[in-house]
Amino acid sequence: MSHPAPAVLPTLEDFLAYEADSDIKHEFVDGEAWAMSGARRNHELVAGALFATIWNHLHDHPCEVHKGDMLVRVDAADAAFYPDVVVTCDPRDHEDPDALFIRHPCLVAEVLSPSTAQWDQGGKFERYSKLESLKEYAVLHSDEARVTVLRRTPEGEWRRHTFGAGETLWLESVTLSLPIDALYGGIKLAPRRGRAEG
Repeated sequence: MSHPAPAVLPTLEDFLAYEADSDIKHEFVDGEAWAMSGARRNHELVAGALFATIWNHLHDHPCEVHKGDMLVRVDAADAAFYPDVVVTCDPRDHEDPDALFIRHPCLVAEVLSPSTAQWDQGGKFERYSKLESLKEYAVLHSDEARVTVLRRTPEGEWRRHTFGAGETLWLESVTLSLPIDALYGGIKLAPRRGRAEG
C-alpha cells in the first residue's frame, strides 16, 4: 500500500491549526504534514515498557511523561513530531492543560521500525537536537534488546552510549537506572542469526 501524499502547509502555525482539526495524527517536516501509520506489536510493547517505568519513577516529581500522543514542537527546525515517549520537566509546558503540544522536553525516545529506522537516527534527531531543553535522545530497538542514547554534554556536543542485554540503561535526564533485561522482559524478540560461515 502506498502512503498518501502529504499536505503542503506554508508554516508550522498552519500545521498546528490543520492538526487541531484532523482526525488522524501527522508529523510536520519541511512544509509537509505526513500522516502517521499504526505501529507493530513489539514497537508498542517496548514503548509501553519504557513509558510505564519512567511514569512510576517520576510519580512524585514535577515532570510529565507522555506516550505517543503528545506533539513536540521544534520551532528552530520548523518541525513537529509525536515521539513514542517524551518527558518534560519545564513549567512552561505545564501551564495549559488543553495544550496540543510541548516545546521544552528533556528526554525524547523513539522505538525503531523497519521503515523509519534511518530517519529516526538521522534527520529526525538532527531536528530534535535543535531543542535547547533536550538533554537525551534515546533510540530503542524492537527486534533486539538494545538502546542507544545520545546525550548532550555541557559543551553542547552529543555523545553516543549504547546499552545491550545484561547491561544497565542510564537515563541521566530523568536520573533513571534500568536493567535492559527488565525493560525487554516478556517481549518476544527476533532470534539472532548466527554468523555465516564460509
